[in-house]
Amino acid sequence: PGNLQLYETHGFSPDDRTILFSGIPHGGDYFAMEIYAYELATRRLLRLTENREWDEHAHFTPDGRSIVWASSDGIPMRKDPRDLRLDYWLMGADGSGKRRVTRFNDAAGERGTIMADFEFGPDGKTIVAKVGAAGRGESIVLLRLFD
Repeated sequence: PGNLQLYETHGFSPDDRTILFSGIPHGGDYFAMEIYAYELATRRLLRLTENREWDEHAHFTPDGRSIVWASSDGIPMRKDPRDLRLDYWLMGADGSGKRRVTRFNDAAGERGTIMADFEFGPDGKTIVAKVGAAGRGESIVLLRLFD
Protein backbone atom coordinates (compact mmCIF):
# COMPACT_ATOMS: atom_id res chain seq x y z
CA PRO A 1 0.00 0.00 0.00
CA GLY A 2 1.12 3.55 -0.72
CA ASN A 3 3.76 2.57 -3.30
CA LEU A 4 6.61 3.19 -0.85
CA GLN A 5 10.26 2.17 -1.23
CA LEU A 6 10.55 0.62 2.26
CA TYR A 7 8.07 -1.02 4.64
CA GLU A 8 8.69 -2.05 8.26
CA THR A 9 5.75 -3.85 9.82
CA HIS A 10 4.94 -3.32 13.49
CA GLY A 11 1.77 -5.25 14.25
CA PHE A 12 -1.99 -5.56 14.31
CA SER A 13 -4.66 -3.59 16.13
CA PRO A 14 -6.25 -5.49 19.05
CA ASP A 15 -9.28 -6.29 16.82
CA ASP A 16 -6.98 -7.54 13.99
CA ARG A 17 -8.54 -5.10 11.48
CA THR A 18 -5.60 -2.72 11.05
CA ILE A 19 -1.85 -3.12 10.50
CA LEU A 20 0.65 -0.51 11.64
CA PHE A 21 3.87 -0.05 9.69
CA SER A 22 6.57 2.50 8.94
CA GLY A 23 7.28 3.45 5.35
CA ILE A 24 9.65 5.59 3.35
CA PRO A 25 8.53 7.23 0.07
CA HIS A 26 10.64 6.70 -3.04
CA GLY A 27 13.76 8.84 -2.91
CA GLY A 28 13.53 9.33 0.85
CA ASP A 29 15.91 8.37 3.64
CA TYR A 30 15.26 7.10 7.15
CA PHE A 31 14.34 10.61 8.31
CA ALA A 32 11.44 10.46 5.84
CA MET A 33 10.06 7.34 7.59
CA GLU A 34 6.44 7.82 8.69
CA ILE A 35 3.88 5.71 10.57
CA TYR A 36 0.93 4.34 8.56
CA ALA A 37 -2.23 2.42 9.46
CA TYR A 38 -3.69 0.07 6.84
CA GLU A 39 -7.27 -1.15 7.29
CA LEU A 40 -7.44 -4.64 5.86
CA ALA A 41 -11.16 -4.81 4.94
CA THR A 42 -11.39 -1.40 3.25
CA ARG A 43 -7.75 -1.20 2.05
CA ARG A 44 -7.70 2.34 3.43
CA LEU A 45 -4.20 3.69 4.08
CA LEU A 46 -3.88 6.44 6.69
CA ARG A 47 -0.62 8.33 7.19
CA LEU A 48 -0.41 8.98 10.93
CA THR A 49 2.80 11.03 11.12
CA GLU A 50 4.03 13.69 8.74
CA ASN A 51 7.35 15.25 9.64
CA ARG A 52 10.99 15.15 8.67
CA GLU A 53 11.81 12.80 11.53
CA TRP A 54 12.60 9.13 12.13
CA ASP A 55 9.30 7.44 13.12
CA GLU A 56 9.03 3.68 13.77
CA HIS A 57 8.18 0.88 16.25
CA ALA A 58 4.47 1.75 16.41
CA HIS A 59 2.09 -0.37 18.49
CA PHE A 60 -1.54 0.03 19.47
CA THR A 61 -2.23 0.29 23.18
CA PRO A 62 -4.07 -2.82 24.41
CA ASP A 63 -7.43 -0.99 24.31
CA GLY A 64 -6.82 0.03 20.66
CA ARG A 65 -7.57 3.71 21.26
CA SER A 66 -3.98 4.98 21.07
CA ILE A 67 -0.63 4.24 19.44
CA VAL A 68 2.83 4.47 21.00
CA TRP A 69 5.81 4.84 18.68
CA ALA A 70 9.47 5.93 18.70
CA SER A 71 10.40 9.24 17.08
CA SER A 72 13.26 11.71 16.76
CA ASP A 73 10.76 14.60 16.72
CA GLY A 74 11.76 17.47 19.02
CA ILE A 75 15.21 16.05 19.73
CA PRO A 76 18.18 18.20 18.67
CA MET A 77 20.44 16.06 16.51
CA ARG A 78 22.05 15.81 13.11
CA LYS A 79 19.90 14.08 10.48
CA ASP A 80 22.38 11.22 10.45
CA PRO A 81 21.58 7.61 11.48
CA ARG A 82 24.91 7.51 13.37
CA ASP A 83 23.55 10.23 15.68
CA LEU A 84 20.08 8.72 16.05
CA ARG A 85 18.10 9.62 19.17
CA LEU A 86 14.54 8.39 19.73
CA ASP A 87 11.95 8.86 22.48
CA TYR A 88 8.46 7.37 22.76
CA TRP A 89 5.40 9.31 21.70
CA LEU A 90 1.65 8.73 22.07
CA MET A 91 -1.18 9.59 19.64
CA GLY A 92 -4.80 8.67 19.11
CA ALA A 93 -5.48 5.72 16.79
CA ASP A 94 -6.45 8.29 14.13
CA GLY A 95 -3.16 10.21 14.48
CA SER A 96 -4.54 13.00 16.67
CA GLY A 97 -3.18 14.40 19.94
CA LYS A 98 0.50 13.57 19.50
CA ARG A 99 2.62 14.02 22.63
CA ARG A 100 6.03 12.89 23.79
CA VAL A 101 5.91 10.45 26.73
CA THR A 102 9.62 9.82 27.44
CA ARG A 103 12.45 12.33 27.66
CA PHE A 104 15.66 10.32 27.66
CA ASN A 105 17.16 12.72 25.12
CA ASP A 106 16.56 16.02 26.91
CA ALA A 107 20.01 16.20 28.48
CA ALA A 108 22.75 17.54 26.28
CA GLY A 109 25.22 14.86 25.50
CA GLU A 110 27.50 13.43 22.89
CA ARG A 111 25.59 10.18 22.60
CA GLY A 112 21.86 9.92 22.61
CA THR A 113 19.43 7.21 23.61
CA ILE A 114 17.53 5.10 21.10
CA MET A 115 14.17 3.88 22.40
CA ALA A 116 13.53 0.93 20.09
CA ASP A 117 10.93 -1.79 19.71
CA PHE A 118 8.78 -2.74 22.69
CA GLU A 119 5.83 -4.80 23.89
CA PHE A 120 3.05 -3.86 26.29
CA GLY A 121 2.78 -5.66 29.60
CA PRO A 122 -0.49 -7.29 30.71
CA ASP A 123 -1.55 -4.17 32.65
CA GLY A 124 -1.44 -2.00 29.49
CA LYS A 125 0.55 0.65 31.38
CA THR A 126 4.04 -0.81 31.27
CA ILE A 127 6.26 -1.85 28.39
CA VAL A 128 9.36 -3.95 28.05
CA ALA A 129 11.64 -2.11 25.64
CA LYS A 130 14.94 -2.40 23.86
CA VAL A 131 17.07 0.67 24.54
CA GLY A 132 20.33 1.44 22.82
CA ALA A 133 23.03 4.06 22.80
CA ALA A 134 25.88 4.46 20.34
CA GLY A 135 29.00 2.96 21.80
CA ARG A 136 27.25 1.88 25.01
CA GLY A 137 25.42 -1.24 23.85
CA GLU A 138 21.80 -2.21 24.36
CA SER A 139 19.60 -3.03 27.32
CA ILE A 140 16.13 -4.40 27.92
CA VAL A 141 14.17 -2.23 30.34
CA LEU A 142 10.76 -2.16 31.96
CA LEU A 143 9.06 1.26 31.74
CA ARG A 144 5.80 2.50 33.19
CA LEU A 145 4.33 4.78 30.49
CA PHE A 146 0.94 5.46 32.06
CA ASP A 147 -0.40 5.95 35.59
